[in-house]
Parts: sequence; C-alpha cells; structure tokens
Amino acid sequence: MSAERTLMSWSVGFFVELPKPIIITLLGVISGGIIVNSMVAELSSDKAGRFLPFLFGGIFYSVLLLLL
Repeated sequence: MSAERTLMSWSVGFFVELPKPIIITLLGVISGGIIVNSMVAELSSDKAGRFLPFLFGGIFYSVLLLLL
C-alpha cells in the first residue's frame, strides 16, 4: 500500500505545478519543523546539549536553502 501512495504522490507532484506562494509556505513549514526537531534533539535539558553540531547543521541547511 505504501508503494502505491508513493507512486501516486510522485505522479501528482510531477504533473501538477503549485503556485510559488504555496511552495514558499510549504518550505517554511518543513524548515520550521526541522529546526524545532533539531532543537529538541540537540538542546534538550535532560542531557548535555550539543550546541556546536546544532549550529553547524543550521548554517549548512541555511546555505543549502539559499543555493536552491
């Protein structure tokens, strides 16, 4: 069942062009989710937080998005 959904999602994404404002909004939502999940994993108060990997990952992801 998962393969059919994947193929259907790919075909919709391939043949349907979304307006730029929707793409920008989706990119912002996905980026925000990635940042929040990274903050929870890397900077949690339960264990010693690792700030440098979080910082370097954020910088790398920002540069990657700017290049796109």
